[in-house]
Amino acid sequence: MNKNRTYKKSLPCNLKFGVVMDEFYKGILHSGLGQGHMVTNRKQAEAIAFSETRKCKSRRKK
Repeated sequence: MNKNRTYKKSLPCNLKFGVVMDEFYKGILHSGLGQGHMVTNRKQAEAIAFSETRKCKSRRKK
């Protein structure tokens, strides 16, 4: 096995919330997988951000 191989690291779960909110403030946050409607409500953006962090934490525990 090659020890010099680098792996793409994903964002830490605590930064995921900020990334999603940045997407909302830039106006590029979609409600679906990039194909859904644009998110225009801040509360909806927060709900998506909490959901993303919850998914991230559940994947890390496995």
